[in-house]
Amino acid sequence: MKKIFFLTGFVFMFLYCFHSFAQNSSDDLQDYQTAPGTNVKIIPPRNFQPHLSVKGFMHAGSSASIQVQEIAKPFKSIIAEINDATFTSQGYTIIKQESVKTNTLKDAMLYHVSFKTKDVEYERLMLLTGDEKNTVWINANYPKITDFLLFDVLKKSLLSVIF
Repeated sequence: MKKIFFLTGFVFMFLYCFHSFAQNSSDDLQDYQTAPGTNVKIIPPRNFQPHLSVKGFMHAGSSASIQVQEIAKPFKSIIAEINDATFTSQGYTIIKQESVKTNTLKDAMLYHVSFKTKDVEYERLMLLTGDEKNTVWINANYPKITDFLLFDVLKKSLLSVIF
């Protein structure tokens, strides 16, 4: 009985701490950070630290990351090249894809996919947006087990993109 009580308490404490790290504080311009090695700004979730090796942000404790890429090709031409085979040929399973607007009302596509690495299931949010000359591609990866905590927070962060 004591073990069950201890284990239950530990799980609730873990979930509370994990939930609090992932919350964004606000959408103020002062919260925007430039992804290292890029000209792209987002509001990363709390405790996601800039990391040059991924050109984005990482949260070491959860294995979650946000990676930013700039592609010198029109947004609409990149989107036109993407189809189901693009994902399945790379081992991804498409969960959902949707046309969205960024916070600055730019057209974007959001893909939610899953994949497995070293027997760990992950999910990825992929946001593509841009203009007539360039595309911004932002990936947010996280262990599938943390989906209920990170999905909304990461989606909000991706949609905050400014380029």
